[in-house]
Amino acid sequence: MSDTLQPSPMIAASELLRVNLDALQLDDLIEHEQEARKVLAGLNDYTNQPTHRSADERRNLARLAEKMRMHMAHLRDLIYARKAALALVHAAEAEGADDAVQGSRPFRF
Repeated sequence: MSDTLQPSPMIAASELLRVNLDALQLDDLIEHEQEARKVLAGLNDYTNQPTHRSADERRNLARLAEKMRMHMAHLRDLIYARKAALALVHAAEAEGADDAVQGSRPFRF
């Protein structure tokens, strides 16, 4: 057991939900996904502990878990979109297209 303090899963989930996913690069999104998975697992473990919880705490846990699931879905969508865009740029560069620069429209008719 380590001596470092670990924040509760509820605090960690609240902090992760504040991150602006649209501003992150692909590598940062992948790291964020791994951290979000750990926090979601921690929330599930915390929820399933056999201790007595008030109705407000159970409701708050359920709300945070649902927000984290929505956050994960948005995160996966962004990762897939960034990977697809990267593959499209690489394919256009391989074909020697002049419009393969990031930020331009790749295929003009």
